[in-house]
Amino acid sequence: MSALSINNLQWADLDFLDDVAQLKIHQVEDGIDNLALLRFEVSTSVLSSLLASLGIKQPLRQGYRPMPDRISSDPVWWIPYSKDEFSGAQGLTNGLGREIIVHDLDNAKEIYLRTYQL
Repeated sequence: MSALSINNLQWADLDFLDDVAQLKIHQVEDGIDNLALLRFEVSTSVLSSLLASLGIKQPLRQGYRPMPDRISSDPVWWIPYSKDEFSGAQGLTNGLGREIIVHDLDNAKEIYLRTYQL
């Protein structure tokens, strides 16, 4: 991830980004002042701590869709509901909304995170 991307997301309080793989970021500049879409992979062993750091206190729910399927400015890689099996959750923390979709991979979890200022 470039320094420019890190600087652009300081508002989002995402201190775990150094521990992720295959990171993709898209910041939406229409409508809501600050909204970011992130897709990345994490080790299965860190999923619980990731959810806690995002302020997501409720357990992941199988098939739960916390975010819209698409918005007009979505990048082509933003396909959170592309798999038949997924889990979702949402939370609020420090003036930020968090919505997450988790896909199981062989040895990791693929995460779709939508975060925005309230």
